[in-house]
Amino acid sequence: MAICTARQNGLVAVEISCKLIRVWETFDNSKQAYDIDVGRAVSGIVSWIKRHSVYKMRVLGYSRGGDGAMSSPPTLFTLGGYIFYDSSSTLVLPAISSATVSSSYIITIVLTKICLYLITISLEI
Repeated sequence: MAICTARQNGLVAVEISCKLIRVWETFDNSKQAYDIDVGRAVSGIVSWIKRHSVYKMRVLGYSRGGDGAMSSPPTLFTLGGYIFYDSSSTLVLPAISSATVSSSYIITIVLTKICLYLITISLEI
């Protein structure tokens, strides 16, 4: 890990936080994450991802003092396809190519959400 420093008034070294992009597959433990050190840049490249796998990504700063807090919540992404995510149940469905998404699959998801909504309303009454 590189230490990012800057000079102030030409004499005193002042630490500037560097950034890491932490990426892992959704179904893996975040301890198995890959760290991409981007230094002081505002973007980075994640080159090893596989098509139709869902990944989580968080960004954190670091300095000589250690790692900072990670961004929250994790960002979900995939290479090609869509990510279906139900925030009420934290269910993440695998990415599917847009060419293979059938209307029956979409209807099933919509009906499931409607049923969950109706069950929630019934319990509140």
